[in-house]
Amino acid sequence: MSNINPQNIDGTYPIAGQDNDSQGFRDNFTNTINNFTFAATELTDLQNNAILKAPLGSVGQTVLNNNLNQAPLIGAQCSQFTETVYQFSTQSGAVTIDWTNGSFQTITTGGAITFAFAATWPAVGYARLRLLANVVSTAHTITWPSAVSVNLSNIQGASGQTITFATPGNYEFELATYNGGTTIAIEDVLRNYNVETTGNTASFITANISGNLSVNGSIITYAGSGANLTLDPDGTADVVLTPNTGLWLLDPTPSTNTTSGALISYGGAGIAGNVYSGAYINAASGIVNSGTQIEPGYQQLKPTGNISVTANIGVNRVLLHPTGAIVSFGANVTLPNTQVDGTIISISSNVTIASLAVTPNWNGVVTVSPFGNVGPVTAGTVNRFIYIAADKIWYKIA
Repeated sequence: MSNINPQNIDGTYPIAGQDNDSQGFRDNFTNTINNFTFAATELTDLQNNAILKAPLGSVGQTVLNNNLNQAPLIGAQCSQFTETVYQFSTQSGAVTIDWTNGSFQTITTGGAITFAFAATWPAVGYARLRLLANVVSTAHTITWPSAVSVNLSNIQGASGQTITFATPGNYEFELATYNGGTTIAIEDVLRNYNVETTGNTASFITANISGNLSVNGSIITYAGSGANLTLDPDGTADVVLTPNTGLWLLDPTPSTNTTSGALISYGGAGIAGNVYSGAYINAASGIVNSGTQIEPGYQQLKPTGNISVTANIGVNRVLLHPTGAIVSFGANVTLPNTQVDGTIISISSNVTIASLAVTPNWNGVVTVSPFGNVGPVTAGTVNRFIYIAADKIWYKIA
């Protein structure tokens, strides 16, 4: 409330045509001076603190500055509201972001950038800042200070405090704090968050991968509409499986302990290129090999005398290559301990085996037919056996 009191000045004094007491003059002068003093103080206070539409040119103001100094603005309805834009020049190396420069800032990378924040975040209230980074090269990384700790691990390309980018382009991040910059949260504004980066499962509509997809687990796609998995459609992108993992197209309701479906189900001309598998490949229509066949699943032994050996699980050839002259070479081969129906194993030697005995690993449960000594075996010929799980018998087939 104003201290100016217009009622304490007597506008009828002095009275014309008569003598007037000088005290009345003094009272009017005193009250006038007091009211001018109040007016000057209150006008100066308004000039310093009021929110204005334009500079007060009458008092020499040339630049409007409505700095509220974090004062509350309550019950406001905003329209046509804009935020200050601050543009960095092209930068690399150490760059300091000052919140007071503007709530929207842009930067172009000239190399890897390591950001720091000036100590200008407001001490009270929630403050945010958006940074639009024009990343010129995938070699240009962005490293955030340790205060940027909330949600950083969920940003695509983040490793620790550093973000790498799969392609050049514009990337926008929102940074926010409620405790003066001690803890800063980060959000990726432009890129789709429907991407799994650190967890185990996710549901996507589309996953666009511009480079290689490297996994250390399994990639699973369920049968039904839109469940196709396309590999290498343009000859540039690959799906890379690390050892001992699987790539499966499953039935909608696979049994509890069984993986059904095919290792890779791919129509048309089939699978072109190299297929590496740490387990079994089931091909219902056969396998056509137009290149070199490489068979690393063998077990080679170089005895200097008669030998007894157990074939390892996972090999399909036992090669006996004795060194030196052995008179009447004898070999006892125990077939592998396996329950996989249709497993085939062959036994061969570069010298004649005078006596070859083939026995099962589970005597009394699994047998060999014919049982016992199947020798002699001529040098360079092959004895082949197939395991029929229903019979629990290794049958000699060649």
